[in-house]
Amino acid sequence: MGRIFREGRLKLAPESKFYGSAVVGLTEAVVLMVGADMLNLVGRKVVDAAINNGLVHPDAVITIAGVPHVQVMKL
Repeated sequence: MGRIFREGRLKLAPESKFYGSAVVGLTEAVVLMVGADMLNLVGRKVVDAAINNGLVHPDAVITIAGVPHVQVMKL
């Protein structure tokens, strides 16, 4: 949080005012992701967990300055 990642025209600036400040383990994060209608994920561990649990297709992930990012809207 608080770091800015840039690559070309892309900019990723994760902030606690958007993502919140709660820290949860990956198991709890997956439970929360399964129940969510929208996902906005930043970082290797959480993005990999979403892929491994069938919540995100690997081709949907972009990388900005080496940081994986994906947005998902369940319809």
